[in-house]
Amino acid sequence: MKQWMILILTIMMALPSAIANPLSTEIKHYLSDLDDGVAVGIYVADVNGKVLYQKHADRQMIPASLLKWVTGTLAYHYMGPDYRFKTRLSLWRKSHQHNWSGPMLWTYSGDPTLTTADIKHLYDALLQKGVRSFAGDQWLDDRVFDRVHFGPGWMWDELNDAYAAPISGANLDHNAFILQIKPSHRL
Repeated sequence: MKQWMILILTIMMALPSAIANPLSTEIKHYLSDLDDGVAVGIYVADVNGKVLYQKHADRQMIPASLLKWVTGTLAYHYMGPDYRFKTRLSLWRKSHQHNWSGPMLWTYSGDPTLTTADIKHLYDALLQKGVRSFAGDQWLDDRVFDRVHFGPGWMWDELNDAYAAPISGANLDHNAFILQIKPSHRL
């Protein structure tokens, strides 16, 4: 984390106006351009831990895009470029003449890129194995993460927004969809 702080501070200090003005004055200048009502939390410290600037640093907020970028970068670093999430489809009982009558278990791994096209590929794989019909329960196992679906401090009135999708092992199409409701000719 210290390396990220060094990078951020280096970039901020590289700005010509930041060299002439104290860091807090420069940050306040940028904050003054924000619309009223924008929630901002900032905490800047040097490599020794000395606080250089802070504003609402103790408030709980939904992570900003910058934090998501850092998280993604660290995941790439530790998991590697060849890491692949695995979504498994398991069937119980044997099929009788290409008809399946047992339960189906979908085991999710938290794949943020899983799409309905991927699910279709899994169904197509069943067809290739000879399964022609299915009658049974479908179970979804998303227990790869804990049962806390929302982060601390997430605003209840923002949970309907696409950026506030719950934390879950079962993700599909970026956990967002468009619902279009059209009136009927009949009432």
